[in-house]
Amino acid sequence: MNKLLLLFISLAFLFSCSRDNTKIYGKAVDNCSGAPVGGLKIELWMGDLTNPDRQSLMDTVRTWSDGTYSFRRHSTVLDDNYFLRGNGFRSDYIRKKEDTKVDLSVDSQLSYSYLTIGVQNTRPYDANDSIYIDYVKPHSSSPTYHDHVSYTGISVNTTAVVTIDGCIPRLVNLTWAVTKHGVTTNFSSAVTCMYGGGGSFQINY
Repeated sequence: MNKLLLLFISLAFLFSCSRDNTKIYGKAVDNCSGAPVGGLKIELWMGDLTNPDRQSLMDTVRTWSDGTYSFRRHSTVLDDNYFLRGNGFRSDYIRKKEDTKVDLSVDSQLSYSYLTIGVQNTRPYDANDSIYIDYVKPHSSSPTYHDHVSYTGISVNTTAVVTIDGCIPRLVNLTWAVTKHGVTTNFSSAVTCMYGGGGSFQINY
């Protein structure tokens, strides 16, 4: 009887070990301010990070107000490649059976600023009036990222929104060319956009 009991306990122990859960946990912080990001959706994926056809969503959690999160998954998950995706902002691989604590540095919505450029033709000449606006804005992958907008006509009264990513304050350099009655005049200015906020700049021509 004692031998049977000992065998039962041994089998139960082995089974419990094979079913052991492994906790994956960490903290998500804003990559600019270092502040915790609460309410962030974090997904646990299995498969090849570079091949969407070989990926499988395992679980989803949200961070607490202090930015912390945790998954408790069956240990066999760690036998395969898997990675975390933080609200679509960032993906991180976790090494097999090596990493259980993974801190994420994410681009939250606060990491973006928005510059609203008002554009109005206040002194129209004819339907050929035009304005070409070029802006150079800092970008996480290119510090001299260029983009532009242009408008034509006598009744232009609109806005263009420029999004600036990464840690800020950031300086946006604007140049614009106004053409009226066949004559082009060039202008320029610079606008500073503060962290997580919105700025505005008005162009009347």
